[in-house]
Amino acid sequence: SKVEVDKGQDVFTEGDSGDDAYFVVVKGKVEVFMTVEHEEKNKKGESDDGSDAEVVTTLEETKVASLRSGVGFGDLALRFDAPRMATVRAMHKTTLLRLERDDYLRAFREERDAMDAVGLKKLSEELCE
Repeated sequence: SKVEVDKGQDVFTEGDSGDDAYFVVVKGKVEVFMTVEHEEKNKKGESDDGSDAEVVTTLEETKVASLRSGVGFGDLALRFDAPRMATVRAMHKTTLLRLERDDYLRAFREERDAMDAVGLKKLSEELCE
């Protein structure tokens, strides 16, 4: 089914359950963000050898990819039944194609079976030479 997503709206958020759907960008643009841990030394009161330095850990949302028309996302969570590893956010008004889990897995299985069949055919041809 088609889904309309407004600018700034999250399609899904890092940590969400990933068991529902795979998405393909039909029109527009989405960006992928991951939470990254950063460590910084707090320079306040630091001695020359750094022994008084305090390490401060912060979490920052970092952009890791931009996706445009024709590109799909959300497959890892479906294949491995894992939580979403990133937040995906619309950068413009965006149209997505939403493929439900069962439909995606069926298509993935059929594609894999077709690839296996091609591979077996090539292998048998090579062995017959």
